[in-house]
Amino acid sequence: MSTGDITDASVDELQIRMEDPAGQKFTESLCLDALNYAQKKTALFLHRNYLSELEVLTSAGDATSSKKDYNALEPLNGAEGVLEVYSADKSKYLKRTRVEEQKRTENTYLVGGATNLIYYLWGGDVWITTGSADESLQIYYLVTPAEMTTSVDPVLNASLHDIILKFAEAILWTANNKLDRRISAYKDAVNQIKRLNDMAFGVEPKGIGTKSEEGN
Repeated sequence: MSTGDITDASVDELQIRMEDPAGQKFTESLCLDALNYAQKKTALFLHRNYLSELEVLTSAGDATSSKKDYNALEPLNGAEGVLEVYSADKSKYLKRTRVEEQKRTENTYLVGGATNLIYYLWGGDVWITTGSADESLQIYYLVTPAEMTTSVDPVLNASLHDIILKFAEAILWTANNKLDRRISAYKDAVNQIKRLNDMAFGVEPKGIGTKSEEGN
């Protein structure tokens, strides 16, 4: 299989679902736009457990005045795409805190330093308290998926491709003023994502043969 064949097959499948197998109305270009929007939407909605193809670890680089830019990495969904920060100097992961918790970390037992490495994200930077203002850091983050083209296949796992197609369907049905079809495709995609996310969070499935919330 050549590079781009999966994308070509996805375009063909989308055109069939749109009842336009010849691509006269829903052209290859239009379908690719919808598929790319759908792939990013799928990545934004899914738990990180399903996004291993998007995980990236930067090479080590020094912080400057206790901060290091992460915005230039263009992580998926901004700060939410930053997963971990690692100190190459101390061979330890930093503990993530929030901006609003900084006053709390002044507590003697919680204060950041060489034995309690902490960081928070603010204004596109990783702000650290590690006992060293020029700590060598690596940032572990989710990258925004590369766009599909006729020579670039989807980045996400093949098991997620039906979800991408469903979201793409919803986009194109909206453009075609078929709102009932749009709602059906969108709900199907969201329900598939919910099932996957429930498994990732350890939520018990509900249905015939399962216990109710009351334990009945």
